[in-house]
Amino acid sequence: MTVQKIITADAETLAGSTSSVLRTKFRLVTAFDSQLETIISDLRETLHSDTLSVGLAAPQIGYHEAVAIVNVAKKEGEDLVLINPKITSETGSWDKKFESCMSVPHKRGEVKRRKKITLDFDDIDGKPQTLVAEGFLARVIMHEVDHLNGVLFVDRMSEDSALEDTDIFREHGVS
Repeated sequence: MTVQKIITADAETLAGSTSSVLRTKFRLVTAFDSQLETIISDLRETLHSDTLSVGLAAPQIGYHEAVAIVNVAKKEGEDLVLINPKITSETGSWDKKFESCMSVPHKRGEVKRRKKITLDFDDIDGKPQTLVAEGFLARVIMHEVDHLNGVLFVDRMSEDSALEDTDIFREHGVS
């Protein structure tokens, strides 16, 4: 369909203001119809429009539905479409890594997450699926599921961690 403009967080949104779509909780998808197809298509087009994004959630492009897309390999045809995703367990050791986000461009922060998750979600046909993910894939999925709950990575940063500037966005052509 269309490459959408990614909604970015302003200072009030970063501070927790709930007026932004980035702070809104999702609506469960109940109709697997043409509207859902449009959301998925827009997510795909927008995700693949740059070389940096590995995940994108519907609120980041203005939709309120519980839909996210992940493609850590950045390869066509390898999109993992998550509809109504719910993390049912987080296990494994804790892992503290820097995260960044297209909705908080030019910044990064250290976030502590578990290394392994179990995720229930619906596929594009509305069929329930379960996925066990580890490492980077698990981290990206947790990041995108957070978006669907109105949570930004800055909310997950430890108190002793500060938001830092990063050039990774400019290096990938994101202004």
